[in-house]
Amino acid sequence: MKLDGIIPLYRKLQTTNKTYGIFKYTKNKVDFDIFFDIGNTPFKIGFLVLNTNFQLWLHIQNGFIINPILKAEDYKNLVTILKLKFDPHYKFSTKKFFEDFNSKIPTEFRFVERDELIQTIKSIKNIEYSNLLYYNGLLDWNKINNGKSRKPENLEKTRLLYPELYLMIKDKDISVRYSSIKRKSDFE
Repeated sequence: MKLDGIIPLYRKLQTTNKTYGIFKYTKNKVDFDIFFDIGNTPFKIGFLVLNTNFQLWLHIQNGFIINPILKAEDYKNLVTILKLKFDPHYKFSTKKFFEDFNSKIPTEFRFVERDELIQTIKSIKNIEYSNLLYYNGLLDWNKINNGKSRKPENLEKTRLLYPELYLMIKDKDISVRYSSIKRKSDFE
């Protein structure tokens, strides 16, 4: 199935040199944060519901194609989060769900406040040390020279949280240190 509604947002990400964007989608009174990520290949789109552990991630193949057929566990979790009741006369169709989603993709990303971004990032699986999300310095492994190196997970976390910093260090052996403590700064 083609997600042609996402193409304008993809172009906007390219022209602004960003690797991801977030927007809202509501279905059955459930508010999803949609995390559209073009920083890796294939692209990914995540359906996240804040204050739950629900996550549905899809790969977006060339041509903006997704597979609308979900694994059994993902299907069950989506039905549960949407609070759908069993009806023998109506079977929930993921294809129709994604068609509805595609028709409601906005043409612009909304502005995401820093604290909201932190909450969204916390809800994504496989983020390195998801309790540590605030910038706390840099480690230049070339200067430390102890045989260690930056982990790919650290670079991915930096790409999501600090995209401008990511662009500056992505080709260098530099890690970003993170803290769980949010400090007040003169810039807030």
